[in-house]
Amino acid sequence: MAEINRIVITCMDRRLSEEVENTYNDGKTVFARNAGGLPGGLKNTIKRILKENDTIKEIVMMPHTDCGAMGAVFKCLMQGEKFDQEILDGLVKYFENKPILNREELEKTGNVNECMREMVDIKNSVPEYKNKTVKMSVELVELHAPHYIAGEPKNVLVIMPASTVKYSETFGKFLDINHSYCIQGEIEDVIKDIKLATAHNGLNLQEIYIPRLKNGDDAKVEKIINELVKLGSGIGNLVVYKLLEDGTKEKVESKKKMKA
Repeated sequence: MAEINRIVITCMDRRLSEEVENTYNDGKTVFARNAGGLPGGLKNTIKRILKENDTIKEIVMMPHTDCGAMGAVFKCLMQGEKFDQEILDGLVKYFENKPILNREELEKTGNVNECMREMVDIKNSVPEYKNKTVKMSVELVELHAPHYIAGEPKNVLVIMPASTVKYSETFGKFLDINHSYCIQGEIEDVIKDIKLATAHNGLNLQEIYIPRLKNGDDAKVEKIINELVKLGSGIGNLVVYKLLEDGTKEKVESKKKMKA
């Protein structure tokens, strides 16, 4: 097994997947992704990665402009829009009682500063890393609102554990990477992100995929599937599939409906 020496934390946005893959996926980098790329929302995931790997030398955070999650924060704090309590606790709370003039400032200054602050706190909360030097950086990615063209592939949501696996070698073999939003983390961290991604279906999502991986994460994959079954109507009308290694898909049936 290759030594893991880097963590990349970024947003689930579909426009980031190809850049993340091409820039950082060297087999020694583990990826964790959520709505907004905030480390605080991936605290359990990051702590687990650090505790299981004493070789981490670098942590890169990649928030971006035109971010839907930051748009939700802005709507909540500045426009009074209501959100699920889990979203408030796992995303919005990091920006409460802080000066926010406009959405651009929130994305380019507020989120960048918050990413670094949260990451320092998380790193120092892991005893093995408290006094260890780890290079930490925030790379803001400039993105612009996408232009949708008739006949483009449908948008889907991919959910899987934080991993070193290449997108092009997993779901990217069967789905369009550039139309695949991707959430990666411990299920207790990412439930809020699933709810945010599927709320009002603002991302024009049509399906959710949970790919089978080859790195021993079967138990985590099953846990993700079980939690999605529990969510039931919390994910709207989206159809959930297991994406198998041969490219076939197996529909996940919701046995119980629960209000999100």
